[in-house]
Amino acid sequence: MTKIASNQSAASAAAASAKSMEVSKGKTATVAVSNISGMTKAMEINNGMLAVLSQLVKSVQTQSAKFPQIAKLIAQTDRNIKF
Repeated sequence: MTKIASNQSAASAAAASAKSMEVSKGKTATVAVSNISGMTKAMEINNGMLAVLSQLVKSVQTQSAKFPQIAKLIAQTDRNIKF
């Protein structure tokens, strides 16, 4: 995982790393033949988790896109501070 700092290039690299994440939506679990209700429930839960995981990845990508902007603001503030 990339370290996020108040450095614009580091923040941009971290955001780019998050942007490249993806969840393969084409793969789902199936149960060909089973009379065990637990197997069917597990399949349903697994397939539901894929949709939720996909939403989580999109949310992380949306939030990570803000880091370069925040780093830019912090860098501007740092430049304005006189010691």
